[in-house]
Amino acid sequence: MADLDLMKLKLDPEANAAYIRFSDQQSVDTRNAPRNGGDVFSDQTKDRTAVGVEILGVRQGVDLPGIPEADQVAELLRANGFSAYKPGKWPPNWRPGKGRIPPQKSVSGGKHG
Repeated sequence: MADLDLMKLKLDPEANAAYIRFSDQQSVDTRNAPRNGGDVFSDQTKDRTAVGVEILGVRQGVDLPGIPEADQVAELLRANGFSAYKPGKWPPNWRPGKGRIPPQKSVSGGKHG
């Protein structure tokens, strides 16, 4: 388990991405975290210990299943103003990796140009 005080959060606002470093161990491999959306990548040591995680689409909220050190990642993200959700705890109209589903607009009557 990673120590929350030692974890480091690096944000890239232009890419809408966050990188969270769990330890100073050297990474030798990057893998797509086993979850829906394919927007989380885990840096790992030779023995497959996670040393960091990159999360794309972080402003839309983060779906936690499959993310290494999920509880600590959630705490760090929430402390920095981001949303993180466990299965079944998503807010109404929210899709993992997509954020809120926009309300449907209805068009009625009138001329269409």
